[in-house]
Amino acid sequence: MGRHSIAQDHDPAGEETADRPRFARRHRKAIIAVICLAALPLLILSGYALYIDSSLKNIDRIAIDTDDDGRPAGDSGESILLMGVDQGNRVPVGASEFNIANDSKRAVWPTDKYHSDTMMIVHMSKDRRNISVVSVPRDSYVDLYDSKGEEAGRNRVNAALTEFGPSAAVTTVEQLVGIRIDHLAMVDFQSFEAIANALGGITVHIPKTVYRGDTDSIEWEKGDLELDGKTALRYVRERNDLPKSDYSRINRQQNFLRAALSEAKSKGTLTNPARLKSTLDAVTKNLSVDENWSTSNIRGLAFSLRKAAASDIQFVTLPIDGYSKMIDGIGSVITPDQPKIAELAAAIREGNVKQFVKKYPKQGLGDETEVR
Repeated sequence: MGRHSIAQDHDPAGEETADRPRFARRHRKAIIAVICLAALPLLILSGYALYIDSSLKNIDRIAIDTDDDGRPAGDSGESILLMGVDQGNRVPVGASEFNIANDSKRAVWPTDKYHSDTMMIVHMSKDRRNISVVSVPRDSYVDLYDSKGEEAGRNRVNAALTEFGPSAAVTTVEQLVGIRIDHLAMVDFQSFEAIANALGGITVHIPKTVYRGDTDSIEWEKGDLELDGKTALRYVRERNDLPKSDYSRINRQQNFLRAALSEAKSKGTLTNPARLKSTLDAVTKNLSVDENWSTSNIRGLAFSLRKAAASDIQFVTLPIDGYSKMIDGIGSVITPDQPKIAELAAAIREGNVKQFVKKYPKQGLGDETEVR
């Protein structure tokens, strides 16, 4: 019989190897529980992503082709051009149904089929701590650019979409504001109605009773007003009987978005998958985005904005230099204030829009109790 050492009888490595299966057997349930707990956030996020994707996958895609030459430089943040789209004055012979995504892919853009009275640039810093919404007045008299990015005369800014299509709208707004547009999103006005209904109503404050025209009938009565879908649509489209016409309408649209976000936050919509999906379904059926904006990118944006509050957002209207009843045969136009616009663009890129509004308070959106 060979020699046998004490060291071999008490091999620590052997003990460790023998003990591991016993430890695993004794604590198997605990180990499984720990692994499950560690994996739970990943499972929730992946399930949440799939849940949200079911809403996002149905978004229509718009063909966009912009020439990189001469475009404003990008920054570390992200800019989205949001446009409200309405049926134009006429539908050209042979044009397809009201579907801007389909029409953007046609060989010839259907001139005058689509109008946009609402244009907003939504800019978000990389860390999402600075968010600004800049409304561009539709009557701003600017240099237009066509679908190839070439200068196409001067007209109201919304003529770019009407005459030349989505690519022209992006280029025209970029050149006006000096901010590079990363993505385009287009909605019809029914989205306002759908959002209000999905959230179960949105409350806004009417600071002063507004009378309709020369009659004694009250259109908007002073006090808190809960907007259902149809009332919300009237609220954001009204302009004729408001003190500053289009500017009052811009303020109302911004105020609606602010109130909607507050409503969503208070009801936990942004952190509740079922409620968020319901709201997304309401929006996406009236939404088209550029074809380069992937579903995963949109989903990532939704995740990154879940904790954003209305107070984090600066609402601004593009500075103007004056009004004109007629320029070059085009009536009722607005002259943009280019020096102030350049100052605003710099503030957006640097995350200093709050300071810009403090310097030029008339450019910002007033308190919710002040919006007529």
